Amino acid sequence: MILLALAAASLAPQPAQGDRLPYAPIVSVSYVRVNAAGAVSCAMLVNGVAQGASDCAFAARAPEGLRRLGHEAVLTMLFAVTPDGRAAPTGIEAGELIVEGRARLEIARDGSIARCQSRVERVIREVAGVQRPPDFCALYPVGQRAFAPARGSDPRAVEISALVFLREGPQR
Repeated sequence: MILLALAAASLAPQPAQGDRLPYAPIVSVSYVRVNAAGAVSCAMLVNGVAQGASDCAFAARAPEGLRRLGHEAVLTMLFAVTPDGRAAPTGIEAGELIVEGRARLEIARDGSIARCQSRVERVIREVAGVQRPPDFCALYPVGQRAFAPARGSDPRAVEISALVFLREGPQR
């Protein structure tokens, strides 16, 4: 499933944080492009930083699905972890929204997931190679230590979102 593969790749902890996510905004944008000849290219940015040469392994079956369209197309996934009090990424010009997934995670002082509430899981348009949104509550079950421990005692929560866009035709 492209979405689960991208979600997992997007949340790979940075070496400085070890095996836990920081309680900070994380924005990952992944692209899968197919040109008119069927050639595929992929890229991934995490917090604006390119993640090295991409062999499209993170894209699962998306390249084959885009090739089936028979023309140029770009699949873009915006994956974000937004702590409470921060603005979620907006204004993305990536084409038609085809899949949306959102959940809210409450985080205990030790960094474990205290509660997960799925907010939106919808497939707006089916495209071969793109499946349903990730089940964030299955990826981050209650009790899993996913985030860095808190420095204070304030309650913490994040909104996790995965949005997939499709832009068909010649690219600008």
